[in-house]
Amino acid sequence: MTADEGGIDIYGRLPVRLHNPAVPTDLIETTFIRKDLLFFGQCKCYRVTAAIERGEMDKFHAQALSALDKYTENTHPPSHHVPYDFFVRNETCLRLFFTTADFSGPARTSARERDIVLIDGRQIAEHLVYLGVGISSYGGTSHVDISALQLWATGLS
Repeated sequence: MTADEGGIDIYGRLPVRLHNPAVPTDLIETTFIRKDLLFFGQCKCYRVTAAIERGEMDKFHAQALSALDKYTENTHPPSHHVPYDFFVRNETCLRLFFTTADFSGPARTSARERDIVLIDGRQIAEHLVYLGVGISSYGGTSHVDISALQLWATGLS
């Protein structure tokens, strides 16, 4: 990804569904209830011992608002941005901030004030272990298998 993506590293839509399979899908998918939820994500790959500071939260918040306003008044729109036809102006958006590091206290406060979901390196690692990604077992003992993790990360596994 280039440095000129408007601050939105990933974007997409998550399906919104009821947990009760007895309720027919067509009953909940109406013009009043959206079928999916727009999400924007910011990703930072830093040292495990580093901490994301409040300024990064403030910047991501501003970039998400700019995108949600379809880059209005942005005299230099990013060359790689969320396509204008991907969302409705100012629609509800889940904002996610991923990092391999951690978040400072002020960054966590800023994220909470702005409804930004934080996912730190520890949570990412725990989720990968839960999914069994990069984990191999030999003789009843499990360990991290760097080769398997690299294959997964490159999409070759």
